[in-house]
Amino acid sequence: MPQPPTVSPGPFAADRGRRGVLLIHGFTGSVAETRPMGEHLAEHGWTVRCPLLPGHGTTPEALTRIDRQAWIDAVSGALDELVGRCDEVFVGGLSLGSLLTLWLGA
Repeated sequence: MPQPPTVSPGPFAADRGRRGVLLIHGFTGSVAETRPMGEHLAEHGWTVRCPLLPGHGTTPEALTRIDRQAWIDAVSGALDELVGRCDEVFVGGLSLGSLLTLWLGA
């Protein structure tokens, strides 16, 4: 039986154009949630950042040592990088990622 394709949980970045998008995964998730959309947008000329939130992609115990400020700092840094590279920037997220997009927009 063929195995389903796997998607890397690590960060994804692509520099393709002057339009940028930041895609943020959910709590206990990984970039495997946002990479497929990021790859699609990159193929269509977008600059993309899909960061791996601190404490994610390792062990459940790692999440117990992280506070929300670490997540805010990570997405703020990724957004600042895109703003410096692109003429316009969009932000999207899933679950916790969507809450972080609201925080960025506030």
